[in-house]
Amino acid sequence: MLFSVIDGRLSCHGKLLLRVVRATLVVSVGIATSSMAVETKRFDNPKVGGKLLDGSYSWPGPCEAEKQAIAFCKRKGYPKMFAYVRGNKVGVFQTKRLGDGGTCTASCSIMTYVICEVR
Repeated sequence: MLFSVIDGRLSCHGKLLLRVVRATLVVSVGIATSSMAVETKRFDNPKVGGKLLDGSYSWPGPCEAEKQAIAFCKRKGYPKMFAYVRGNKVGVFQTKRLGDGGTCTASCSIMTYVICEVR
């Protein structure tokens, strides 16, 4: 199953799938119509204060990965978030949540990449 519905709402994975589809469609349209192209900046394995960017905005609670990606772009000085991919990583590392300022040290999700709109 690519996504699931829990209590009438899409799970984090379902929202991720929809975000990736939206980004793919927007990029495709941008390529086809150069006047509609959006200038972007991609951050692979984004970090905040030397820590990987967590896939969740705050804890405990819903993951709010989109909110985390938006906060990251704004923190970097970009007006909007364009796309992101959230995943899981195995190993010893720390991640940073921007919503509550917390750090995750076990069973953390991470932002694989975040793409911000330049203008």
